[in-house]
Amino acid sequence: RFCTRKRNVGTEIPYGDEDYQQAFNYLREHPEIEDVLLSGGDALMIPDDRLEFFLENLRRIESIKVIRIGTRVLYSLPQRITSKLVSILQKYQVLYINSHFNHPRQISTQTITAVNKLRQAGISLGNQTVLLKGINDDVDTMRRLCTTLFQIGIRPYYLYHCDLTQGDAYFRTTIERGKEIHRKLYGWISGLAVPTYIFDGPYIRKTPINKDYCTRQKDGTYLFRNYKGIEWVYDEAKALAPE
Repeated sequence: RFCTRKRNVGTEIPYGDEDYQQAFNYLREHPEIEDVLLSGGDALMIPDDRLEFFLENLRRIESIKVIRIGTRVLYSLPQRITSKLVSILQKYQVLYINSHFNHPRQISTQTITAVNKLRQAGISLGNQTVLLKGINDDVDTMRRLCTTLFQIGIRPYYLYHCDLTQGDAYFRTTIERGKEIHRKLYGWISGLAVPTYIFDGPYIRKTPINKDYCTRQKDGTYLFRNYKGIEWVYDEAKALAPE
């Protein structure tokens, strides 16, 4: 509901094995690409044999050093983390899995069981959270989420300002509110449990929100400057207006 990719929900994905082979060939021809993320969608919602198809082909490319997977199943379907799945991930040396928890109440005993299986297989776990108005936009909730994740072996990685997805203005907080919450995580919880506050905007992509990357202008807009020096203006008043 709060992701720009929701525009693809319910549409047929027009990709087949030939398309994926072209992608593998591209990676093979560009050895400067060393890190590959399987995402989408949810990479762990496909059958085991299909997942193995991707992992096996990626591992045949010598220049690929790191394979990562993005998934929500640790929250939504922890039973998906079976012994067979874990053995496949181990076989192809999947090094990192990024989960997606937005609230501490999403962390169940089944989640902890699934996390333990992955950690015992040597897989590192991170988490991406979206800042959502009325759900987790308060300091106590965010502290509990980050500390609970950290305690069960998932390191908080990114805290996303809510995407500019059509129809989702009611989910968005202000950037100043997000900065206040993020600032109040430091000192109260372990530094390793503090995620990076990120804005994922058009053209600039993932850009940290801090004094070096995000400044407020006199007209109330925000100027984002990414690591390449590319600038983009965010009109918060327009983004928060009802659609």
